[in-house]
This record gives sequence, C-alpha cells and structure tokens, in this order.
Amino acid sequence: MATTKHRQNREGSIWQRRDGRWTGAAYVLTTSGVFKRAYVYGRTRDEVRTKLVRLQSESDRGIPALTAHGR
Repeated sequence: MATTKHRQNREGSIWQRRDGRWTGAAYVLTTSGVFKRAYVYGRTRDEVRTKLVRLQSESDRGIPALTAHGR
C-alpha cells in the first residue's frame, strides 16, 4: 500500500494538474478584510510550495493578498 503525505490544517493544498503544472491553494486575508481561497501556480511542486508559504506568511503578518478577481 502506497503512503501519501498529508498536509496539516492551515497548510493549504498542493496538487498536480492534468497538463503537468502544479497548483497550490490556501485561505488568505484579502484586501476586503475577509479570508478567501487564493491559488498559486508553478512548474514544480517545490516552486508552488515556496509561493504558497510566502503567501501564507504575508497573510499571517496582516498583509492582504489580491485574489484572482482583485477583490
């Protein structure tokens, strides 16, 4: 049986798309003051993990993130 690594709560999600690219998602503070799911994309899992950690770190410090719709 293959073992899978599970991410802890509030660590976000990382998965590979059918086209080979990687996607990461996490709930972060937006400019409107609410938490919304934000996505990051990259060519490798490590690249996405780095972007996701940076996005979450900024959110934890109170720096709002722009969502895909800019709201």
